[in-house]
Amino acid sequence: KSVRLSPEWVSAFSGICKSEEVTLSNWVFTQIFEEGALGVSFFFVLSGFILSHRYHEKFLDKKQQKSSFYLARISRIYPLHILCFIISIPLVILDYDGNLIKLILTGIFNLTLTQSFIPYTSVYFSFNLPSWSLSNEIFFYLLFPFLTIWLKPQYCKKNAIIAITISILLFSLLFIIPKNLSHQLFYINPIIRLYDFSMGIILFGFYKHIKNKGTKLGTLFELLSVSLFVILFAFHNQAPSMLVNSLYYMIPICLIILSISLEQGRLSYLLRNFFLVKLGEISFAFYMIHQLIIRYYLKSVSTPLLKYYFIDILLIFIISAILSYLIYYHIELKSKNIIRNHYLRSR
Repeated sequence: KSVRLSPEWVSAFSGICKSEEVTLSNWVFTQIFEEGALGVSFFFVLSGFILSHRYHEKFLDKKQQKSSFYLARISRIYPLHILCFIISIPLVILDYDGNLIKLILTGIFNLTLTQSFIPYTSVYFSFNLPSWSLSNEIFFYLLFPFLTIWLKPQYCKKNAIIAITISILLFSLLFIIPKNLSHQLFYINPIIRLYDFSMGIILFGFYKHIKNKGTKLGTLFELLSVSLFVILFAFHNQAPSMLVNSLYYMIPICLIILSISLEQGRLSYLLRNFFLVKLGEISFAFYMIHQLIIRYYLKSVSTPLLKYYFIDILLIFIISAILSYLIYYHIELKSKNIIRNHYLRSR
């Protein structure tokens, strides 16, 4: 929604949506692509879950230093963030409105990953637009060592009460906060989105409880989790948009993460496929680079290569996938190792 299409592209897209012969294209664009925002919610919950899985015991036993944890997190995301920031600069210059002070301040907020705290679209959706979620992640990382101790996995009942209470509070706020503020507060703001990250930490407690009890849930649980998501997805147009961007998918997201992480069913077995594992490895690079590819593509191609966009979509996907692969192995991994090795040598 933040990418501006040329009039020719808009005209072509309108033709797609109005044509009875391409209702599938219409459905894909309006029902799937526009719901891509739910992937951010999934990512925030999964991030809390994975970090708990990896670091909880270490922090609890005081075997993990906060400084080394922060360094590991920064080395994971910051080199790629800087790269994408640099790549976005020509696009920002092309859209420059003459306000140099605003441009410099926006650049500073982006470089320091604090842009999502600023309640202006021109700030949190600027330079490389997906980086607003990294601004949230940095905030979550700062709080994680404290949250993982406070939300101890063994206190499942207490954590469940906390999760339900906060969910009810958020649900109530959705209908109190003015609609013109709801997107920035409930979708962008790191303080509110801490809810998603915390749900991942709480979910880890239930995962650990089920594993320790030896409960077998299997393929049926995986299918029920996915089915609930599909049902909610099918009816998301009937739900208030402010709800869809916050709480709407939370239960199926948690159930899917829990069911797959237990590795007791057929679906989790299939996801261990080599090709899917490799896609998972490059997914962060893909997320960070994909919109830049789209924006450069739209600047260079004034009209769709085909009436129905399919060639353009395929080209953008292939370019994004290839660049993501190269970035992951030649920049993301190498820069992470360089930063960590330098830290170890300096100690």
